[in-house]
Amino acid sequence: SERSGYSIPSISDWECGREVPSERAIAALEAALGTKLREEA
Repeated sequence: SERSGYSIPSISDWECGREVPSERAIAALEAALGTKLREEA
């Protein structure tokens, strides 16, 4: 998939519904996506 560009394994687990994202994973995603995650959630 084209979303596999993330370098943090826990993020793919999160997208697949296998685990709740940790604060560290969320922070990394926010940095990657321009901190829009919590605003759009």
